[in-house]
Amino acid sequence: MAIDKNAQKEEPTGPAPAKKAKNGSHLPAIIILVIIVLAVVYFALGYLNSAQTVTITGTTALTISAAPQIMVLNGTSYMISLDSYNATEKTAHVYLNALPPFINPEYNITLVQGVPVRVNAGTSDYATMLIVLSNASSGSAKVDISQIPLELQERPNSTYIALVNTSLSAYGQPPSKAANKTTTSIATTAPATTTKTTTVATTTTINQSANETQEVIAALEKGLYYPIMLNYSKVYANSVNCTPTLYNAVYKSYYNKTASGVSDYANSSAITPYALNYTVSNYASGYSTVTYSTTSHSAATTGVALTVNISRSSGLIVAEQLPLNGVYGGSNATQLNSGLKKIALIGGACGVDVFSAA
Repeated sequence: MAIDKNAQKEEPTGPAPAKKAKNGSHLPAIIILVIIVLAVVYFALGYLNSAQTVTITGTTALTISAAPQIMVLNGTSYMISLDSYNATEKTAHVYLNALPPFINPEYNITLVQGVPVRVNAGTSDYATMLIVLSNASSGSAKVDISQIPLELQERPNSTYIALVNTSLSAYGQPPSKAANKTTTSIATTAPATTTKTTTVATTTTINQSANETQEVIAALEKGLYYPIMLNYSKVYANSVNCTPTLYNAVYKSYYNKTASGVSDYANSSAITPYALNYTVSNYASGYSTVTYSTTSHSAATTGVALTVNISRSSGLIVAEQLPLNGVYGGSNATQLNSGLKKIALIGGACGVDVFSAA
């Protein structure tokens, strides 16, 4: 049978078969997505660059408001802003998160005036900064911020920290059970009076001329323990401002538990020195002795804490000794410095009392 090549082909009936998608058919959607991401990053960077940046060195006073502010601590940038303030309870709520904000969790932190709060807004399980509310109003708050060395391995005060709704992990800080944030009401009753008294560090010389005394002090200032004793004398003197109410709040903030028994204010303040003084004595054997002594409400922590012998001929320190029966007995300079760091970390007038309760 012959086939007519010029005959018209019969068109198929029914729905047309689906065409295979070409490899480039999804490119427009991908391009749109990339543009959106770049736009978000662009506006985020522009917003952050417009904010004021403050570098935290030592203890830095920072005034914050509802407008986010950028601070840099140990090479990491953070965004901080004021959420709210309660004048009656003297508390403020502060937003804080590490940058960039779209990949880091945001925290809402409850700050009680005068109570230090350890915070971790990064990726470590340990606290990276200490924040203390000094004063606030409805529109702004003044806080003191300092770095916490990671080697101290201090845990954050989770009681005061809430994770704002986000799908990101909290890095060791438990998320809030509330829809947005949780707050802690802290009693801020009027401080009770304290019976501590203090005197500033004094120098008493025995049979020594003014020039000889200056030489001894000059030699003393070059010693290993001089800055340590100077700092301890300051925290002891400041402890007279610690009250039971403030002590209980700071203790709970630092240890995440209530002070009781041997760790309560009455017991801790009784053994914590409230003065550290030194005297300079002259001996016929050719050297002068500087004697540091502590004063407290307990005989166990009152007495000689350090002796420093200085050669009168060379003007150099020949011996530094911490008596075993003194308040620093069995310690060394490294341990005493570590204690000062923790006292500073606890902060405030009750720092040394709370540290002594450990």
